[in-house]
Amino acid sequence: MKRDLDALSNHCFDILVIGGGIYGACIARDAAMRGLSVALIEKSDFCSGTSHNSLKIIHNGIRYLQHLDVQRVRESIVERRIWLSIAPHLVQPLKVIIPAQGWTARGPVALAAALLLHRLIGVDWNAGLPPEQRIPTGRVFGRESLQALIPGLPLDGLSGAASWHDGQVSDNDRIVIEFLQSAVADRARVANYVKADSLLHSSGKVYGVCATDQMGGGEFEIRANVTVNAAGPWISKILNRSLGSRVSEQIHPLARNLNIVTNQLLQGYAVGVPSKRRSDAVLGSEPRLFFITPWQDVSVIGTTHFPYHGDPDDYQVTEAEVDEFLLEINESFPPAKLTKEKVLYVYGGLTPAEPAKFRGEVGRPKRAEIIDHGLTSDVEGLVSVVGVKFTTSRLVAEQVVSLVQKKLGLKPTPGRARQVQLPGASAAESLASAEADLSRAFSASVERAVDLEMALRLEDFLFRRTDITARGHLTKSLVAAAANIMSRRHGWNQAESLDQQEQVLASVRYIRMKDMK
Repeated sequence: MKRDLDALSNHCFDILVIGGGIYGACIARDAAMRGLSVALIEKSDFCSGTSHNSLKIIHNGIRYLQHLDVQRVRESIVERRIWLSIAPHLVQPLKVIIPAQGWTARGPVALAAALLLHRLIGVDWNAGLPPEQRIPTGRVFGRESLQALIPGLPLDGLSGAASWHDGQVSDNDRIVIEFLQSAVADRARVANYVKADSLLHSSGKVYGVCATDQMGGGEFEIRANVTVNAAGPWISKILNRSLGSRVSEQIHPLARNLNIVTNQLLQGYAVGVPSKRRSDAVLGSEPRLFFITPWQDVSVIGTTHFPYHGDPDDYQVTEAEVDEFLLEINESFPPAKLTKEKVLYVYGGLTPAEPAKFRGEVGRPKRAEIIDHGLTSDVEGLVSVVGVKFTTSRLVAEQVVSLVQKKLGLKPTPGRARQVQLPGASAAESLASAEADLSRAFSASVERAVDLEMALRLEDFLFRRTDITARGHLTKSLVAAAANIMSRRHGWNQAESLDQQEQVLASVRYIRMKDMK
């Protein structure tokens, strides 16, 4: 991928996508694969917002049976199969264990019935998958087996457990990059650090954006027949800044969400641990579950959800949030014995929210929302996409591109995005581990990030083109080594290189570094 701003400003595109997270990347890829001319811009780095804050799970949808939402169950089953098919190097089956609570809606009888219904809904869930990617059938087992699998789990109120398989994303940042690389291979133009300052509009029609180069400071216009606002938490800000009262839709309020990375607590399977907060299920009101998920050589634990009020640009993870979450984990799963010193990394982000049944809780929208502003606000040429789940991002993108084709006066054509594997599937290459330090492998991974993956800043590589930071393997020597390589590639002088390093070190407040007290 090459960052070519002249190519963005010298062409009128069929579709301009604002937002370089998973939803924007999926939309750009699908549109490019259908032969549309595509541009995508992201105001920061790709996958630096909500998409980076992920529990790394592709859900199988069984939890939606609690909401009596069979359609969403089916969609999740199909999408899990597609993810396993198009990204076998980045998505693999993951066993999940859920404790059974009492003998009501989350008891063993109800869970056994849910597993049976889920298998009937997903009768074709392994169709076309190779043996190593196929999903086993779930099962229910008793308290004794649960205690043997998870020693120390409080058994009060528990009556057994159920197991099934989700998909696990080994690197959600890389999935976004590979979606964008695939889009570029089909002639899409993409650029990070390009901010959509305002929508270009005249006579009731949006025809692109006025943008700013966040690296060079210049302003320019990007024109398109249809603009898709997939900016995540910034959707409302973009709309209000340009259209104000002309946009009549009420975009969802926001919730702040938190996942943490710790030393590995469990191996081979994820466990849903009952928290002290209630669920929003239609059937029953059992406690919410947060998940302890094995990932690489660590555990990812999440997700907390709390209300957020304010500008999305001002969101920061707070010590109080981390402290509260650690307390909740330790109360619900005493063997964890977590302290802040054991936290390796913190993911924080903002997602759509809805009013909740219980005070202090956050409701979550059940479905993504595709808003055609030409129908709702009489503003043509503009579509907004409110994403909810990483799992269904590809499906929502497919629906968005079909809508764009209609708005362009074209007959929607079947896309190839659900069948074509991502670029890394045929030549999967592991990123260097921290232990490689100054080896050729580490150097090559930095050079690849700069030359092929549009890493413009040191933090782009250390936080989003490699997993060494999230796994607790970042060191000052690695920061310096990566800065030296990127300095040569980008032509930074010594002052610029030191500034980049200082910005990274200032960002590690909630990141453990091996050689940093």
